[in-house]
Amino acid sequence: MNLELRTSIINTVGTSITGARNSQEAMQIAGLDYTVALRPYFLNQIGSFGFRKTSNLKQAVIRTDTKEELGGVGMKYKPIQPAQCFKILDNAIGEENIVYNQAGEAKGGFWIDMKLGTDFTVGPDENNDKIEKHIILINTYDGSSSLGVYLIASRLFCMNQLTGQSQMFKVRHTQNADKRIEAGTAMI
Repeated sequence: MNLELRTSIINTVGTSITGARNSQEAMQIAGLDYTVALRPYFLNQIGSFGFRKTSNLKQAVIRTDTKEELGGVGMKYKPIQPAQCFKILDNAIGEENIVYNQAGEAKGGFWIDMKLGTDFTVGPDENNDKIEKHIILINTYDGSSSLGVYLIASRLFCMNQLTGQSQMFKVRHTQNADKRIEAGTAMI
């Protein structure tokens, strides 16, 4: 994932989901309890029966609740639903170890931030900097990137908020996404 996208998502103010008892509740609080679907991508050409032609190369991704178009993607694209993303985190880490922090929508998709329970400090005793560990899941529906799960360290009260980041796993939106999600979840 490119730095510009990651920065724009992290800097987007989300909704606090602190206190959510499970992924379903966190999804509802953040307004991410929706599904997406694929629809034909219509061209500005009229076909033989007077109807607009559809693309053979591209399809639209829409939210099923609002009918909002989130992006145009290739024909092999299979969307990974928000509920699947929350389930990845529940299955991989276990709800008892996650403290939901915040979540929000950005760039034709969404992000989820969970704080891991243990903080650590860096620096001399009188000037310790508190470092929080977070897991961030980022999922887009515009074809710009794959679903990604990142482990980051967040340094409070400092210009360098994200001090370290490593990708835990990445899954492309394809027909084999479910298998890759299972394999990736086992790696976390």
